[in-house]
Amino acid sequence: MARFVRMLAPLAALVAASVAHGQDPALEHPHRRPAPDPDPFDRGLDRLEQGFHWEARRYFRELVTLDPQMPLGHLGLALASREAPRLAAKHAYFSFYRRERATPPLRTAIEAYARYFGAEARPDDADPRHDVAPSTPAHRALIAALERMPAEPKHRRERALVRRLTALERDRKRGPAPLTGEAAVRAANAGFDFSIREGAMPFVVPGLSQTLRDAYQHLGADADGENALALLPRHPRFPADRGAVANLAGDRDVQMRSKDSLVSERWLGPRATPFDLPRGLGGRRAFKPGRALPTLVVFFLGFGCVHCVAQLGELDPKAYAFRAAGINVITIGTDDANNVKAAHQAALENGIDPLHFDVLCDPAGDVFRQWGAWDQFDDEALHATFLVDGNGHILWQDISTLPFLDTDFLLEECTRLLAAHRAE
Repeated sequence: MARFVRMLAPLAALVAASVAHGQDPALEHPHRRPAPDPDPFDRGLDRLEQGFHWEARRYFRELVTLDPQMPLGHLGLALASREAPRLAAKHAYFSFYRRERATPPLRTAIEAYARYFGAEARPDDADPRHDVAPSTPAHRALIAALERMPAEPKHRRERALVRRLTALERDRKRGPAPLTGEAAVRAANAGFDFSIREGAMPFVVPGLSQTLRDAYQHLGADADGENALALLPRHPRFPADRGAVANLAGDRDVQMRSKDSLVSERWLGPRATPFDLPRGLGGRRAFKPGRALPTLVVFFLGFGCVHCVAQLGELDPKAYAFRAAGINVITIGTDDANNVKAAHQAALENGIDPLHFDVLCDPAGDVFRQWGAWDQFDDEALHATFLVDGNGHILWQDISTLPFLDTDFLLEECTRLLAAHRAE
């Protein structure tokens, strides 16, 4: 089956070459719905003001899910997607198309953003204007348009929202203030708390590792800080120094930690969930976190998914290297046993070797859901890759509409993380 996968790999590579591999903070929206909130738009603006665009999109996507015909959720997604101008323009158009459902103050803002993003007509995928972010003059014109909001006494709440958007744009023009000293400690504590509370990888919190480094330096704990930073997972699409630092200090959900706890506490991922699934070729396999070797668990969408075929084609030649590093490899697909056996039979008939790891079957998606490899908004399975250590903790993960294909990085990072945690 390995050669069968490689026979399909050229087609998969053509598709995969045109897309990002794994999570992309600019192009993707978070897949997990937030806790109920009385005003998701207001909550999303909180996250934008805190410099946490990835998390802001979760609240704006929730608003779109609750009422797809209202324009505010789409406007929020445009504001939180500016790293991907074409995606931002698309959402700005969706908001503009629904603008008649907004009150006059919000309609003013929606029309101003549509002009700013060049989205008064549906964006054309071939239009080069959307390959780059809007210009500085366009941003100045946007601020001026927001400042010309009608002064009518009605719609007080909506007018306050437009004023908040205006302030957000002014702050964006000035850029984020650097965090140093006690401010860095507070921001690092808050980001650290968010990661643990949400079970999120630290790399999704913008600038967390750099803020932690600055905080440790301020506390005079450089050596201790280096040891703690070595335990943080890395991701090639979430560089440690990207963009503004997410300053979550003061957020209503954050339980602020003391300075001492920042120095003494180490990041450790959430515990993995056990499973017992049928093997595609017969029998069953149980996985009991904490009672197994470190394990790479890869969720894929079946042999009919060209991106999945690309991932398996990348992973199979490295299976021995993972085992040599003391890491088992398990894959879990949405195919049932009949489909796996059919793919295996096709491989045998062509004199092809089998894959060098287990292929387990979860056609109902129960384990996908338990592990969070599920889009709660669209109610569908997602690609996901997890590293689980020998104690059952998830040390690294990627959950996405696309599989993670950088297997060389994955092997290096898994080996590094396991060594760092064993040294503690």
